[in-house]
Amino acid sequence: MIDNNSQPPMGKLHLIYRIVRLIFSKLSKMVDHIIYSKTWAALVSLVAAVIICVSINYDVIGTQLFNDQSTTVQINSVEVDTLYDSEKYDLTGVPSTVTVMLTGKAADIQVFRAKGEVKVICDLRKNQEGDSVVQLEVDNLPSELDAKIEPATVTAHLAERVSKRFSVSAELYASNSSKWNTPTLDTNSVTISGTEEQIDTIRSVKAIIDASNQTGDFETNATLVAYDSKGETVDVQIEPSTVKAEVSLKNE
Repeated sequence: MIDNNSQPPMGKLHLIYRIVRLIFSKLSKMVDHIIYSKTWAALVSLVAAVIICVSINYDVIGTQLFNDQSTTVQINSVEVDTLYDSEKYDLTGVPSTVTVMLTGKAADIQVFRAKGEVKVICDLRKNQEGDSVVQLEVDNLPSELDAKIEPATVTAHLAERVSKRFSVSAELYASNSSKWNTPTLDTNSVTISGTEEQIDTIRSVKAIIDASNQTGDFETNATLVAYDSKGETVDVQIEPSTVKAEVSLKNE
């Protein structure tokens, strides 16, 4: 007797083929949705980038972040921030940069440096006039790290600033200065501040005027410079730092 409910072998294969085709069609649409979706594409790219980065830098990351052993890192040209009353004192003897060696776990050093540039402090706010041996310190150094500064101490010299009035004269630079009249300045005296020693070395204050590229009457802001008896400049504060100068040609 023939069973009417049974299907031929070819009919079953056709049914399986249709089911498999439907599954692959669904999967294909899902993959297309992921590929052509900006959100999914960005997410997949990010995950892939992280995996690649970790796989490439696994040894470095493991050494730096998971190594409990102490290490030392040398940092050159670290800026020195000097704290003192700059209006009252003139300061010498403190270097602008030093070398710092940080010792501790690599991860702790990395975290500390990531917070910003390493900075060294020279605190002279409680010091008086004269020479002082000052201990340099790393600013905001965490307790997990040790720091060695080279040099560890400096001899700072604070000298009280004084002020004095000086007369100003014009100094004209030109290829043929004889064709120019004497420049006229809008002020004939200025206030100079510095240490007593610096003030005592000043012999003249000049308003520097460059007429090398001028062909007729002109006005300019002339920079003021203080000179000692040897003609060397003296590093002092001049107020004002420039004066207005008027220069005219001589009548032929």
